[in-house]
Amino acid sequence: VQISSGASFQSFARGSEPVFKSPSDTRNYVDKIKSDLASGKITQTQLDLDLNDIHIMDILLGNPDRHGHNILYLDGKLIAIDNAAIGHTGIGLKRGSLDDPGHGHFPVKKVRRSTLLRLQQLDSGFFKSWQEKDMMNSGKLNWVMEQRKKIIDQLCSDASIAVYDDAGAVVVKPCS
Repeated sequence: VQISSGASFQSFARGSEPVFKSPSDTRNYVDKIKSDLASGKITQTQLDLDLNDIHIMDILLGNPDRHGHNILYLDGKLIAIDNAAIGHTGIGLKRGSLDDPGHGHFPVKKVRRSTLLRLQQLDSGFFKSWQEKDMMNSGKLNWVMEQRKKIIDQLCSDASIAVYDDAGAVVVKPCS
């Protein structure tokens, strides 16, 4: 299935569907997710953690184009699509924050321990191939690394943000 919204075409994997009923309504899940939540195939915590992972990624990389139809649902998993708008340094913790819902996002009040650990381990070397392909200049790389620090600081210092293991249990924050 392909849909067009202006100049962008999106291909959906067979059987997948957008997470939300409309691009601008990020509170109303599609019926498939409601059914899977009701049956126990997925939990609200799992869904929240998946959405928060996408939100954190968008803030880290400066993606202003996340909305309810740029997140797909397939077999209990969320898939972030249309990630081409990264690199907008006007987004991130300057404009959209972890505790203030931005375009297509809920406040981040739950985070996976593995996500926080990966952020802590992320260094500029990860983006070396991006720089070699002229996909990221040094100014944007510095901005991303500053965003990384701000995100980690907020995740570690905000007592209202809980950390979960992959099984969905609350664990101690891996912060020093």
